[in-house]
Amino acid sequence: MEKSSPGIKKNSFTLIESLLAVFIITVAFVSVTRIFPLSLKVERSSEMRSRAVELAQAKIEELSLLSYEEINCSGNIPPCEETENPVAEDASFRRNISITYVNPPGFEESVSDTNMKKINVTLFWDASFDVGEDSIVLSTIITNR
Repeated sequence: MEKSSPGIKKNSFTLIESLLAVFIITVAFVSVTRIFPLSLKVERSSEMRSRAVELAQAKIEELSLLSYEEINCSGNIPPCEETENPVAEDASFRRNISITYVNPPGFEESVSDTNMKKINVTLFWDASFDVGEDSIVLSTIITNR
């Protein structure tokens, strides 16, 4: 039987050191895995915002192709407002279109025709982070040519 010399120590881990290492690795792993669902929510939110901008821009372009006299809400002369719920192109969204007359100096709203119409397109969708809705607004001004 071999006896170990009293001056030589063997290098090894104790049970407590091993358990502590496993605990630290577990905490680090759990922390990292909690980031992934958050990044998926951020990605989904960005995706919805991009789609909303695309739908709003499409509606503004559609209205811009009309003559000045044809730009109105379902036959009503401005100021008027209409809502598409849901949007025909994507049922995840609700779109509100508002058309008003504006005065050129400060672009304040007017009730009479000033040969300038302001179009506001607002898109709403269910927010992925919060309870409630998120929205974007795109605006443009059309003049009577």
